Amino acid sequence: MTCDSNIGDGMPYTHRLYTPTRITKLFGLYFIVDCWHHRIIYSDVVDRPVGEWKTLDDDLAGPHSIVSDGSIYVAEDTGRHRLRVYVKGASGFEVRQIVAGVGNRPHRVRYESGTGLFYVVGSIDQSIHVFRNVGDRLRRVRSKAVGELNGQYTRSITIRGGKLHFVGADDIVTFRILGEDVEFLSRLPLAAPYRGANDLHFFPDGSGLFASTPQKLYFFRRLEELSAGNAADISRIVRGTPYYADEFDGALWVPEITEYSRIVRYAMEGSAVNFADGRVLFDFGKPTPASELRFAALPQ
Repeated sequence: MTCDSNIGDGMPYTHRLYTPTRITKLFGLYFIVDCWHHRIIYSDVVDRPVGEWKTLDDDLAGPHSIVSDGSIYVAEDTGRHRLRVYVKGASGFEVRQIVAGVGNRPHRVRYESGTGLFYVVGSIDQSIHVFRNVGDRLRRVRSKAVGELNGQYTRSITIRGGKLHFVGADDIVTFRILGEDVEFLSRLPLAAPYRGANDLHFFPDGSGLFASTPQKLYFFRRLEELSAGNAADISRIVRGTPYYADEFDGALWVPEITEYSRIVRYAMEGSAVNFADGRVLFDFGKPTPASELRFAALPQ
């Protein structure tokens, strides 16, 4: 069921989404990163109209993701090259800390419960920054350049099985996690159709989704298919460019950005996804003048 649509061009931008890069569920609350509206919103009910969601922060320059360890919530302030750290109180969220100097355009933050560490990738300078929560504040324990990416714009990182995969525009570069450090393992060159990578999402059995720009989505059973060129092309199911996929409430959730803003839910059973049965949660289509004006208000 679609909760909102792209009708009603006169509505304020706060009632719409413009390039939603992530929807996720963290400790009982749903969060949407409304990137080109420069905000993150949250709700205790996922199908509540967007205009009724609460605002975590609306002064974020093009944020892309949010994560939590249950005590603090961390998001990128991408256009300002920094992070914001939040804590939840009785009346909502408050900024606890601003962390500057997190690479050039920090683009994805991940939390790994096994190590208790937060990992952030700088998209333009291909840097990795590692933090630990100490007293509900981030303490940096490692920053290093990832030269193996050879200057590729890097939109995402994915953690699975003690490995950290950097999703570069042309390659997937894999490191082994060693405590607070990382060690280079391998580089997987992407076949030509898959270049312009956005995200790599694994299912429990090792299969997964691979999203790239523009408007491309693929299903793979083994990661090597992305180099061999034989991953299954399922791009027909998207209208915009697919971004950071997530799993919660027994489903796969795929936000779509840039050309068309919407969020789609796909039913799951184990690692099996029914891509033929996408249920649109929010559909706002192309941006309105109000959204474009908001987009231009802060750095991207």
